[in-house]
Amino acid sequence: MIRHAEGCDWWSQDKSHIAEAVEVVRNSDIAVVAVGTRSTYLGRSPKYSTAGEGFDLSSLELPGVQEELLKEIKKTGKPMIVVLIAGKPLAMPWVKENADAVLVQWYAGEQQGCTLADILLGKVNPSGKLNVSFPRSTGNTPCFYNHFVTDREESFDQPGTPEEPKGHYIFDKPEPLWNFGHGKSYTTFDYVDCALSDTLLVASDTLKVSVTIKNTGRRDGKEVVLLYVRDKVSTVATPIQQLKAFQKVLIKPGESQCVELSLPIAELALYNAKMEEVVEPGDFEIQIGAASDDIRFKKTITIN
Repeated sequence: MIRHAEGCDWWSQDKSHIAEAVEVVRNSDIAVVAVGTRSTYLGRSPKYSTAGEGFDLSSLELPGVQEELLKEIKKTGKPMIVVLIAGKPLAMPWVKENADAVLVQWYAGEQQGCTLADILLGKVNPSGKLNVSFPRSTGNTPCFYNHFVTDREESFDQPGTPEEPKGHYIFDKPEPLWNFGHGKSYTTFDYVDCALSDTLLVASDTLKVSVTIKNTGRRDGKEVVLLYVRDKVSTVATPIQQLKAFQKVLIKPGESQCVELSLPIAELALYNAKMEEVVEPGDFEIQIGAASDDIRFKKTITIN
């Protein structure tokens, strides 16, 4: 049996229906709570929109009293799955710390309900990876994986708390809540081995990277293998890592698969101080992993 309650809307401070939603959860085995934003664009007679063209939020926290609804449902002690329906990442540190599962669905169109049910009921094994980082707070923006070197991630200064404010982000830490490339599955994958076709190359070469992945779980699953590059020494500032190749593969339980990724060395070009596009000689770090913050292999190549 499925029980439904409105709980609250997506924009206002109306809390009058929260108690009804809590009572429904108390009489159920599990709570699936949909939160997020409503999107539209100018010219379509929009009403109560909190996202879209011409509709900008001053805060990235969940609009209205949606987080308060989640907190009241959490108090019931019932397992809570939070489904985010939105067109952009929101700051949801409380959700990450308290929800039993989080499903980011974005705006899924007419089949949104069917796809949601298929994933929650296990008919479909989720395999999506985030193509954007989720910030911990509105103040922790812009938030992206391919930033330049910054002192805010150095270990010399620990983040503060509301009880003990410190320097930099005085109440929190600066890392993303969920990083670019993050995504979970109903199975697990082990990155067994990684081999490079060569470690000494020139600008006209193409590097081949072979990665062996094993499905160590009990279900068929798809994994996205990501290849990032970091220019170790350059004449101009470059990001700490940049996604250069990826491939998604289906692997059956207990089986392994070799994934080959190609990286044309010409794609490592940058614009130098003279605004010339060049592939500079030197060492580059090849990073292979499941997400930008989940790197399994690091290898170095040298460009002549």
